[in-house]
Amino acid sequence: MTRASDAAPRTVVWLRDEAACAAGIEEELRRFEREERARLGLAVKPPVHWRDAAPARFTRAQREHTTLLCGGLTQAQDLLIQGALASIGYRVRVLDVPDNEALRFGREFGNRGQCNPTYFTVGNLVKHLVALRDVQGLSTREIVEGHVFLTAGACGPCRFGTYATEYRKALRDAGFEGFRVLLFQQQGAQAGLRRRGWPGARSQVLPGGAARGRGRRRAECDGLSHAPL
Repeated sequence: MTRASDAAPRTVVWLRDEAACAAGIEEELRRFEREERARLGLAVKPPVHWRDAAPARFTRAQREHTTLLCGGLTQAQDLLIQGALASIGYRVRVLDVPDNEALRFGREFGNRGQCNPTYFTVGNLVKHLVALRDVQGLSTREIVEGHVFLTAGACGPCRFGTYATEYRKALRDAGFEGFRVLLFQQQGAQAGLRRRGWPGARSQVLPGGAARGRGRRRAECDGLSHAPL
């Protein structure tokens, strides 16, 4: 008859042996993994903190041969900003109104799970650059060096605070690595835009919104005046 005091030491020895066996198996698996990685050229790289590469260099010497692409706001605001910047010597082009084709480009090259405004605005820029490359025949280098995208930005966790990063991600994946995205906000604009002319361009944002609001109200009134009784 086995007493409880005799069984306890045996149980402890059995558990210790099982733990040692499991540790040996784990070590063998890790050694196998190291050997296979070395054989396949998959050496483990130390983790590196990701940082968003933000190419935003736009110098005075580049101004005459660089086109500023405006987009992301309302069409009225984009056109007013175009006029303000063109009046002080910039070459400016307003992007077309985003359409379903822009949405397709945005969903193809943008991050997953974004809201529709981001897909439309990001895709609209990619769509324009792809047309420059595939329809007009410009090389990728000519597009990257000869164009800059200018849009509104801000801080914060919402899409308005992350638009620039989403633009750059989609541009990289679409083959336009290094394309410059410049932001303007209440504090001013990024380097490359003339200080004396920038306040005038920035001040066009509010009139553009007001014009859009007046146009909407006029359309609503016209719709009511022509509605059947």
